[in-house]
Amino acid sequence: METAVELAPEAYPCRWDDCAKLYTDPELLYLHLTTDHVGRKATRNLCLKCHWADCSVETVKRDHITSHLRVHIPLKPHHCMYCNKTFKRPQDLKKHEKTHTEEEIQQALATQHYLQPSPTGLQPLTPPRYPQSDKSLTPNHINQHSPSGYPISPPQSTYSEGMPIKK
Repeated sequence: METAVELAPEAYPCRWDDCAKLYTDPELLYLHLTTDHVGRKATRNLCLKCHWADCSVETVKRDHITSHLRVHIPLKPHHCMYCNKTFKRPQDLKKHEKTHTEEEIQQALATQHYLQPSPTGLQPLTPPRYPQSDKSLTPNHINQHSPSGYPISPPQSTYSEGMPIKK
């Protein structure tokens, strides 16, 4: 006899103790885990121990258990802006980004690599970070000029239009 998992290879089963729900998307499975199994202190159903298959991780904070749950599901929403690798947790992405050389970072910024769509079609969840060593690349230090070379004026307020000016 075939099980539901064998019939639907795209199905993601919940392997929490005494739960047999199937999901078609890893994000839906993660939402189920955080809502139905981890819960919240405010609703008096907070569980800080992982009951996924043979896992026995215990945490002291809800954020820690929800972060831990990502190791059990194939969901990688955090994208490296320099090489398009994906990660399950933001701290893993941050650690990975430190492995890129200054040259790779400068090249990525120069080609605006972080603005190109990733292979998954998802945009980065965090805004691009600029290297601390070259302040000339940060948005606050960019000389904003129009194509003709003249500085761009700041946007005008619509609140003052039609209002008499007090002298």
